[in-house]
Amino acid sequence: DKLTELIDILTEAGELTGRSAVRSEIHSKGYFHRAVHVWVVDPDTGDLVLQKRHPEKLSHPNCWDISAAGHVSSGTSSRAAAAEELGEELGIVLSPEDERLQFQFTFLQHYVLNEGTFLDNEFCDVYIVEVPSLDISTLTLQEEEVVEVKKIHHKALYEDYKNKVEGPLSVSSLPPHREYSCLGLVLPADNSWDQFEKLFKIFRSKYP
Repeated sequence: DKLTELIDILTEAGELTGRSAVRSEIHSKGYFHRAVHVWVVDPDTGDLVLQKRHPEKLSHPNCWDISAAGHVSSGTSSRAAAAEELGEELGIVLSPEDERLQFQFTFLQHYVLNEGTFLDNEFCDVYIVEVPSLDISTLTLQEEEVVEVKKIHHKALYEDYKNKVEGPLSVSSLPPHREYSCLGLVLPADNSWDQFEKLFKIFRSKYP
C-alpha cells in the first residue's frame, strides 16, 4: 500500500539516517528521501514514453510525466525500485540487475505544492531503459497511477519544455516552484532545471 509504505529519511547529503516515515509524513515535513526516474526510450527512433498521471494524484494530476517514477521504499535499492516502478506502471518487466536498466546520474529536487502542505526534498536517481521498436499499445498501465501513455521524440519534448518556460506564460507570471501543472507538463523545479538540460544532452548524444 503506497499510503503506508515506509520511506527512508536521508540527510541533506543523501545519506541514510536510520529513520523512516510513511509517504504523507515525508511530504508534510519535507524530509529528504530518494526516488527513481525511469525514462523509456525507443533507440531506433529517439522517441520517449510519457505517462499521463491519474487525476486523483496529490501532485501534478492529469499532467504528462516521466515514463515511470516513484519513491524508493525503506530497505529497497534504487535499482530494485526502478525495476518495480517500471513493471507496476507500464508492465515492462526487468530484474534490478538487467543491463538495460542504465543508471545516468542523481540530482536533488526541491519544490512546494498544495499551498505549502506538500514539501518535496528528493534525491532523484535517473535511469534510461531502451526498448527497440516499442509499441505503446502493448503496455499494461497501472490504472490507479497512469491513465494514458504517448511517444514523443526527445527533441520535440525538449522544445516543448523550453516553449513552456519561455513562451507567453513567462516564468515571472508562474509560481516559484516551477511545477507548471496548469500547462499539462510536469516541468523541472527551479533548482533542477540544469539537471534536465543534462538529461536531454545525454538523449541528444545517444539518439541523434
